[in-house]
Amino acid sequence: MSKYLIASHRGRPGNDPIFALSKMAAERKAQGAAVTNATLGTLFDDEGRLCTLDTAVRALREVGPEQLASYAPIGGAAPFLNAVRAEVTGGRASLAARSVVVATPGGTGALRHAITALVGEGQAFLTSSYYWGPYATIASEHGRQVRTFSMFTAAGELDIAALDASLRQLLGEQGSAMLLLNDPCHNPTGYSMSEGDWQAVSEVVAACTTLGPVSVILDSAYAAFSEGSIERPIRALEAVSDRVLVGFCWSASKTFLMYGQRVGALALVPPDQADVADLDAAMLFASRGTWSNCNHAGQVAAARLLTDPALRPAVDAERARYTRLLDARVASWNEHARPAGLRYPRYDGGFFVTVHSADPQGQAAALRERDVFVVPVAGALRVALCSVPTAAVPGLVRTMADIVR
Repeated sequence: MSKYLIASHRGRPGNDPIFALSKMAAERKAQGAAVTNATLGTLFDDEGRLCTLDTAVRALREVGPEQLASYAPIGGAAPFLNAVRAEVTGGRASLAARSVVVATPGGTGALRHAITALVGEGQAFLTSSYYWGPYATIASEHGRQVRTFSMFTAAGELDIAALDASLRQLLGEQGSAMLLLNDPCHNPTGYSMSEGDWQAVSEVVAACTTLGPVSVILDSAYAAFSEGSIERPIRALEAVSDRVLVGFCWSASKTFLMYGQRVGALALVPPDQADVADLDAAMLFASRGTWSNCNHAGQVAAARLLTDPALRPAVDAERARYTRLLDARVASWNEHARPAGLRYPRYDGGFFVTVHSADPQGQAAALRERDVFVVPVAGALRVALCSVPTAAVPGLVRTMADIVR
């Protein structure tokens, strides 16, 4: 190991395991193998082409040369920040009026700012037992930890009692807590929380504020692919926003299929207006100390796509077409997977589904021997149906059932 690296940075795994598996799949495909690559959270059509939104591409191409070449303000371009503020708060004045919004490089940047600003060094934040792997990467890189609550009951419902117990325990240990929830179209399970789920969550976090400050951060990366369900968390979080700091991680990577533009934002809404200036200063300072400025052209394009009276309905209609494509894959999966004996949480829609597995690493390796590439996670296998042609879903189910049952 290098003597030049500090101890905490030695022996790290290097390339993200999801991207490493995708590279392996691409190499096998280049060798002529009939590969099913269900690794990356990138949407492909049924002909295997990367899905793009024509209106989003047009908006990018129409960015003027000065905006294309110039720095954006460190906190983000004002039209972009205002557009995201309206989007994540659902236009609710009670939330928007005291919100702090900062541009970030994708949703990952938003998560980074939330974790480092709201969780102390050496402390932990709470999330569900199934979660997107880079949560732990971000935490480790910045000297934080991930604590989880058991996501599901034996009946497959959201385990509210486990959430309550874990949140209380964390508050007892630390004196404050941040709860990070990914909804709707949860990555990696595909589960979307119901109205009842969100009502119960809001009651738990409100009750826990007697033990110390509580922040609830919603990772809403996939919300645009779940019609109407973003309203459920917004309503629930608004109801407790007088006692709880609420936050929203927004991403253009999924909303507009602009993965490579690296455009996102973090919106924070404190209970007290007096906290706004301090939060805003902290976000600006953190941005300058990490990436400095974010992609200006991407912000300009995203702002227009969110607000322009002609572009917004056009891009929404294009995305709806891809949502129907995803829904067809979800329907095919649900039709074939249960009868085949695969066990997985309720799969409502979105890019991923997660199959329960007693040996994720071993079974993922066995699937790779049959040129099926999925991502092993704790206790399960993540399957990115977003990149699997609809016609290939039944065959994918059969292969997985041979290995996983």
